[in-house]
Amino acid sequence: MGYSKQKDSSSDRQGGSNIERCGADYREGAVSPTVSAVTNHRRLGEPNLSGTSPISSWLTGNVEFRGWDVLLRAQGEVDACTLPTWKHLLGAAAARVTPPGRLVIDLEDLDFMGCRAFAALADEAIRCQRQDIDVHLVSTASIVRRIVAAADLSGLLPVHPSVETASSVR
Repeated sequence: MGYSKQKDSSSDRQGGSNIERCGADYREGAVSPTVSAVTNHRRLGEPNLSGTSPISSWLTGNVEFRGWDVLLRAQGEVDACTLPTWKHLLGAAAARVTPPGRLVIDLEDLDFMGCRAFAALADEAIRCQRQDIDVHLVSTASIVRRIVAAADLSGLLPVHPSVETASSVR
């Protein structure tokens, strides 16, 4: 249970000669967190180097600092294989928010989210609430709004159609 976007299977979602393994993004330069001083973005996520899995799930996240707020843009799939990376991305992004700021999580570039991904979002939102940090989701996929509503998480995880909308709500 969860949601998935239908993508054109003929297109290469990463481009170039990428090596994809379960739970990590192995593109050149993505193995360790890096910071770009020009754009103030940081790549998050630690690769799972424990073995060579035949599963091609991948997940990455980029963090953008916006004053006291942090925007996490996630790309890939959140399934059982990438769930530890998802939890790490959420926790690492939340740790960078300055209270009473907000954590905005952009789900637009996720191709799949399992139910446990939503549970991890709820867990992180509860931790954030204790620190006076609001969590807002960005998605135009109606299934995201329906899952959040069905799980009675709308008050905890409001869903917005754009980053701008999520960033302007107080």
